Amino acid sequence: LADQWFKAKLAFVTIDDRGDKEKRTSVMYLVNAGNINHAIKNIGEVMSGTMIDYVTTSISATKIFDVFEYNEK
Repeated sequence: LADQWFKAKLAFVTIDDRGDKEKRTSVMYLVNAGNINHAIKNIGEVMSGTMIDYVTTSISATKIFDVFEYNEK
């Protein structure tokens, strides 16, 4: 894992049934990367496996040191 966490805000783009209005739904993600360019690349790699149209609206470094996955047992 890389040594830095970035906060990325993506807007998922959808078109209504009539095809005349664009709707954007904002979602926040934490991205692990060595620098901001790698964070953008990581977002692109993950999103390339989806069929969702999106726009990265912002990305910034955080002071987060580590993230632990929660597993309910």
